[in-house]
Amino acid sequence: MNWQQVKDKNKNRALFCGLLCLLLSLWVALAYLRLVTTCLFWIAFLLTFIFAFISLPRKQSLLSLALLAVSFFITGERKRALDHYTVDSPDPRFKFELFRLPLPFAMPGGGGDAPAYVQLRTASGKILEEGYLDMVQLFEVHWDDGEKIRIGPHGENTIYWEIPK
Repeated sequence: MNWQQVKDKNKNRALFCGLLCLLLSLWVALAYLRLVTTCLFWIAFLLTFIFAFISLPRKQSLLSLALLAVSFFITGERKRALDHYTVDSPDPRFKFELFRLPLPFAMPGGGGDAPAYVQLRTASGKILEEGYLDMVQLFEVHWDDGEKIRIGPHGENTIYWEIPK
């Protein structure tokens, strides 16, 4: 097998992995945020990059690299959220989930300054509300009378969500 045959085979692999990466990015961005989904996204991302790089300058490999850029943009910061924390409501119908986003650099003792992605879900996993916290240190959950959920301390960084009846 010569180098041209290797390039020809890898251009189709790159395109397939690029489409898979795009689908996984939509799954990460729009559906459930889970470690398995994020790991599959990164594996597809890496395979697409490798196959596209090997098969350059083919049209399919350039299209695959464009799919990577779109996939990376679609997932946003969610693809990096790995740490997970769950708080169940007093009413077992709801739960609150926090996903810590890693900091690229932190001084010693500054690990709690990392931002977080938060979600309010039903017990079955349906996402009702979602948002961001500036710092994980601000993480406090208060279930106010079964009608509202308050995330964070009192002040300007507090998130209020209505709990459906």
